[in-house]
Amino acid sequence: MTQNEKQIKRIAELNSIFLTLDDKGQDSVLMILRSLDFAQTVMNLSQEGEKSSKNRPA
Repeated sequence: MTQNEKQIKRIAELNSIFLTLDDKGQDSVLMILRSLDFAQTVMNLSQEGEKSSKNRPA
């Protein structure tokens, strides 16, 4: 099984689990995912800022 097939299988499993949750559970999961996405964005921007500041002449 290729990496892509494994990823598709995991996504399908998460989708089916998500659909078993009630509305409150789905809202909670979506809030967590949005928070993780925001945190990842902030971390990436921070790392990019560090890289660009190291590349600037002193």
